[in-house]
Amino acid sequence: MRGIVLGLSCAAFACGPAAAPSTTDAETTTGATLAASTDEPSPTSTAIASTGEPDPVEPEAACTALCDAKAACWQQPVDPACVQSCLFLLQTGHDPECLPADAALTACLATLSCEILLGDNPSRACDPELRAMLTACRLCNISGGPVDANSCYSDELCPDGLLRIDCDNNTCICTLEGAVTRICPSTGCGLEGFPNTPLTCCRDPLAVARQEPATARP
Repeated sequence: MRGIVLGLSCAAFACGPAAAPSTTDAETTTGATLAASTDEPSPTSTAIASTGEPDPVEPEAACTALCDAKAACWQQPVDPACVQSCLFLLQTGHDPECLPADAALTACLATLSCEILLGDNPSRACDPELRAMLTACRLCNISGGPVDANSCYSDELCPDGLLRIDCDNNTCICTLEGAVTRICPSTGCGLEGFPNTPLTCCRDPLAVARQEPATARP
């Protein structure tokens, strides 16, 4: 599966070896040899300050990589409309600061294994990029399903954290980022494997934290 290759400028990162300053020998006096530098330092040897921030991901490059990855997993030619569809989803209804974060998430998806990429909710495998996108775009990512024959879960990842409810036939346990916040009564799991007890049972502890509800995004 093809990943994303980002080209780095040799000029910006001084790929070639920096030229060492040349020297001329001074006259030898009383057995001591003195060396004097005559050249100015090479411009390419000047250290370039780094902000530590990654370069923004180009949306078209991210979409191309993701389409290539999916085609490789399906063992089919790349759908000619794939990139344009991907770009349309990235650019529709987003605030300007949202697009770079969404493009970074798309680029991460392109690096996943086929098993994960074609599975349920592959974005969760790109946790840092997903959380950054949800924060920038003020969205939530929802997931859920059966855990085993007698239990199931539902969760919602939003900018303020991961809220999850795990239910068996008797009890539901609410957690926020893994910490138990509430116990709710359970009516078991539904036919599709989601808890019959809604996630809203867990929301009360977040009433203060969530001043504005985010928009759900599957």
